[in-house]
Amino acid sequence: MEISDNFSDLPSADYFTYPLEWLDLFVNLTLHPAKSQLDQIDDEQIARILEVLPMEEVKLQLLIKKQTFEVTDEESITLTVWRYHSSLIVLLNTAHENALNTFPKHPQLQQVFKGLMLTIENLLSFLELNYLKYLHMDLVVPSSYMASSRLDLMKKIDQLKEIADSYDNLRPLKTILFEILYKFTIPANRNFEITFRSLFYNRELVRRLEAVKWDRKESEVLDQLNEVLFFMNFNSRSYIDYIVNMVSAKLESEETVALKIQMLHYYSKLFRQSHKRPGIMLNPDYHDLETVLQKWIESEIRYLEEKGKLDESIIGQTLVRKKKQPPEVRTEDKIRCSLSSDQMGLILRSADETRILVARSMTEVFRSIVPFLATPHNDNLSYNGMRSKSYAPEEKDKEKAIEALERMIKKIKDY
Repeated sequence: MEISDNFSDLPSADYFTYPLEWLDLFVNLTLHPAKSQLDQIDDEQIARILEVLPMEEVKLQLLIKKQTFEVTDEESITLTVWRYHSSLIVLLNTAHENALNTFPKHPQLQQVFKGLMLTIENLLSFLELNYLKYLHMDLVVPSSYMASSRLDLMKKIDQLKEIADSYDNLRPLKTILFEILYKFTIPANRNFEITFRSLFYNRELVRRLEAVKWDRKESEVLDQLNEVLFFMNFNSRSYIDYIVNMVSAKLESEETVALKIQMLHYYSKLFRQSHKRPGIMLNPDYHDLETVLQKWIESEIRYLEEKGKLDESIIGQTLVRKKKQPPEVRTEDKIRCSLSSDQMGLILRSADETRILVARSMTEVFRSIVPFLATPHNDNLSYNGMRSKSYAPEEKDKEKAIEALERMIKKIKDY
């Protein structure tokens, strides 16, 4: 195909049996270094190419809308969207390879390839924004598409971090948020493959963070960030711990059990009424953000109600009993466990709930035992923190605790 055939009389995309025919020929023939005489493309043709590419992008967007509008069944829409998306990704990969093989000999075509890849990326973004539910979300993102997406995300994340760094009191939340964003965008920090689901999630998260009104007061910015993270179901373990610690700190300021329970009900209602985008979460392999927090709140309310009843029976009033200080134990006198604190917490919780260990409450079990324990990485364990985390265990911690108990069972059988 001659260069002029591509641009002199450009047909409309919907004239083709194969709607991506023009774009396909342009990528696989016109700009293919082994199939075309690239040195014959002059400045006038380059200008024409850059003029035509946005026109073709608009035509294809309109055609996609027309084709998906004309059918009513979900299966046909899914097939149409998937065909466009998968074909465009193949074209983007080929264009990327052609660009790498072309730039050394034909640097004048750099703008052409940049415009071409931008057109394809815009079409992909159009599909991902308007037809997300019809895409195959768990497929691995091709490397060239991920490379272009990563650079765009990295630039936006850097800009967001620069803005956020001006707020000193946001440091704990900033650390959690940007550590996860950079882990996604920097290959050296990543030990997992990127799926379209995770790519779309991080793009949407960054887009919503950009929409935050960063010129407001620090407290208002913090509220906006938490709204975004709840909306996006940001179920990072570190973010869940951040919310739990924040609520726990506020509970400490209340003097009575009744006020503490009232505050917990307030947060339960706040979390439940927070706007959420359905069907998405940061980590699909972990619990939903609201579910974990509601379970923690429910366990805290039960604990406080038990504590209130106990206090009332002892001193005849509903004032919060002064916290009993755990015993002082020297590090060298502690029993070092090979399990983590989360895994030990599961074992202690199960021992209490099965009444193998009998005390006035589960808190008493943890308060009486934990000060005498240490783990390979922590000499000073928090009995209250271990108890709280036992209500939202990770699967790997449950598996490790079960393995340890099974080893004990086997050993007892051998006696």
